[in-house]
Amino acid sequence: MSGAAPTPGRAGCLLALLQTSASMARPCRYRGRKVQRLRAARFCLDQTIEALLALREAGDPIVEGLRVGVLDFAGASLLPGDSGALLPPLEELAGLAGAQRRRSEVRRWVMALKPSEEGPPLEQALAEASRLLVSWMAASPDGRPPLLLICSDGAGEGPEAERLRRSLSLLATTWGPLRTAEARFGSEEEVCPGAALTINRPFFPMVEGLMRQWGERGRVSAPSDLPALTRPGSPGLCEMRLLTTPKRGNSEEECEDGALCRPEEGLAAVCDGAGEGIFTRRWVQRLLDSYAVERPDVTDRTAFLDWLQRCRQEWFGEIGFDGLRGYQQNKVLDTGAGGTFLAWQLGEAGPDGSFAWRAWAVGDACLFWVRRDVLWATFPMAHWRHFGLTPCLLRSRRDVPVPAPVFAAGRCLPGDVFFLATDAVAQELLRCVAEGQGPSWDELLTLSEEGWRERIERLRDAGRITNDDSTLLSVRV
Repeated sequence: MSGAAPTPGRAGCLLALLQTSASMARPCRYRGRKVQRLRAARFCLDQTIEALLALREAGDPIVEGLRVGVLDFAGASLLPGDSGALLPPLEELAGLAGAQRRRSEVRRWVMALKPSEEGPPLEQALAEASRLLVSWMAASPDGRPPLLLICSDGAGEGPEAERLRRSLSLLATTWGPLRTAEARFGSEEEVCPGAALTINRPFFPMVEGLMRQWGERGRVSAPSDLPALTRPGSPGLCEMRLLTTPKRGNSEEECEDGALCRPEEGLAAVCDGAGEGIFTRRWVQRLLDSYAVERPDVTDRTAFLDWLQRCRQEWFGEIGFDGLRGYQQNKVLDTGAGGTFLAWQLGEAGPDGSFAWRAWAVGDACLFWVRRDVLWATFPMAHWRHFGLTPCLLRSRRDVPVPAPVFAAGRCLPGDVFFLATDAVAQELLRCVAEGQGPSWDELLTLSEEGWRERIERLRDAGRITNDDSTLLSVRV
């Protein structure tokens, strides 16, 4: 990019998760007093919201466009208001009157709850947080990095919690990665076990410091945070295999899934065409071919939109619009074609032998990061129940809003495997993970094309997977 240095947009997001299970009824020592854990956590969050509202009154730009959410582990909002929004604007809270406390000027903003006997596990809360934050990022081009706060005592964490934590840590905007802070409300003797944040010092300065980091660092360009997709340098060698089968009843020529495999460049992508469109297969191929050649800098909103516009113009020319029948022209103009898109890029090796990698996505195609046959993290989907009928799409129509790409970045080791899957396959893989039934990632890595078709047909017969084009692209680093 040239010219003046860009500045982040005015969109921001702070999401807090509050544990309300029975263990939060136990005491902790807070500010020298013995206090119920849940009560101490609520006070810290009330204090945070009060401070954010004070910054708003002072005209501080850090809270411009800020959305704030406080959820219990079941995903229910604990903030006042009638809008039903899980991430309401701070402006909306400013129009409400928090209940006054008798012994403190900090008003009550988080709804009073009694600890429940059996609260949902942390995994459920982290999965919902991932869904909300990915949706917010897709709707907030050039937004500031979101902040996730987890207030708990660490009790009842299941085996999936670490995988979901890693998945969340991959998420990034063009200005930097999502930031996560955990406040542990532990026993009376040990308030903050491990490396958790101490709650016996002012809570909000920690939150404010994390929110202001984007201003100190500026636009992210370091390979450790967001390695460049456009000029990967000397990418590490990797092996790729593509498995795909069309919707039952369709031929190979009617398949509207597409893939890009460039192992010599460390570049992989999948594109899943939306079935309700017209000339969708051509649109999918146009997006993939153009991306392979142009390699646009999708972190630059202008460059991303310019690339999409060129794809639209080329597709419009390829379909021969003037020679189409009237009903076809109408569908081109009214519906057009659309597709989800997921791209993955391997970067250079670091001194420790690890490789930088980065991915971006629009829609519900999903990346699975596997290490030693164990699922390490996923992007951008975290749970099989989060797949819907209307994912974000890159569309051929020029008069529809364009969703922002969602980004992920990390460092992988030699031997790590990445799977890029279109939605039907991705949903089934995540369902298997949720049910604790696998899958065997090593088996998927070595599956033949015939074995893949047979596997998909069995899943269709069992009602485990929707009848849709099914694609899985594997990459071994």
